[in-house]
Amino acid sequence: FTVTVTDTQNPVISCPGNLVFAADPGRCSRSNVTFVVSATDNCSVTSLVSSIASGSTFPVGVTTVTNTATDASGNTSSCTFTVTVTDNQTPVLTCPGNLVLTADAGRCSRSNVTFQVSATDNCGTPTVVSSAASGSTFPLGVTTVTNTATDASGNRSTCTFTVTVGDNQSPVF
Repeated sequence: FTVTVTDTQNPVISCPGNLVFAADPGRCSRSNVTFVVSATDNCSVTSLVSSIASGSTFPVGVTTVTNTATDASGNTSSCTFTVTVTDNQTPVLTCPGNLVLTADAGRCSRSNVTFQVSATDNCGTPTVVSSAASGSTFPLGVTTVTNTATDASGNRSTCTFTVTVGDNQSPVF
């Protein structure tokens, strides 16, 4: 007579807990994220596959890694964990130097004052908000222009410059 033994037991798979990392400096990702997934079985594990391999680069945000162990009889088990990469890098904001201008003829202000404020970020283009727009009219005296760049993760940078408008016009009798 013949005795047939079949394996119906699934492998036992073990995943790490959820992982959290900061993005690499100047990058919108984290490189070389390593983790260990293990599996055991009453017979033998023939395959242990992760949807994203240990040592891979992960983008900013939350990525789910699915892992599956298969034994020699085709039984499988799976587990998942997440890799969260956070962006904690502030945008790089560049303001012009302080501006010193004279008032428009016959006015107590300077019109069409133009300037350039720029910002870059490791994860896309930040939003820049200025307390005064380029091309605005500025009154006599010193006005501080405050500029704030905010990236998609809520990180902020601020820079300021002044616009000084002087009156060099003689009075008319």
